[in-house]
Amino acid sequence: MTYEEAEQAVIGGLLLRQLDAAVFEVFGLLPAEAFSIRQYREIYLEIKRQSLDGKNTDPFLVADALGEGYEALTVAATGLAWAAPGLKHYAEMVKRNHFLRGAESMMAGALDKFDSARNADEKMAAIKQLQSDIQRLSFSDDSRAPVHIDELLSGMAEKLESRMEGREESR
Repeated sequence: MTYEEAEQAVIGGLLLRQLDAAVFEVFGLLPAEAFSIRQYREIYLEIKRQSLDGKNTDPFLVADALGEGYEALTVAATGLAWAAPGLKHYAEMVKRNHFLRGAESMMAGALDKFDSARNADEKMAAIKQLQSDIQRLSFSDDSRAPVHIDELLSGMAEKLESRMEGREESR
């Protein structure tokens, strides 16, 4: 599965599962920068914003909030009905792919430094820097990431209070 297919599967799964608990688990697992495709990153952030506001996410509402050019992407993503049950799996793939892109970029930078080195000392310095970078590189298979409670409950207390006071109807 390509990076783009995995990212599209996550978007489709989020749109199809809406306010399901797995959606909020994905928000805790997957930072927006894990999406390599800018449009999917923007769609993800809008889905997250709408979900955290307690709204059902709909491909048309998400696309409308983002502007021209997003409707085709959101509608196409919801055509991936097979992605919904495996949402967390595809989110973990996107997270892993993000890690791999970062590692690849780090190694490419080290190779550039090595190739442009003018002498053996500079080549050794490039290798030592790569060794140091690799030691700092880490990927956790743990699918949980810390998320501040305010991020997940943003606006929910106000919404609940509004419903309790009769200013807003429950669904």
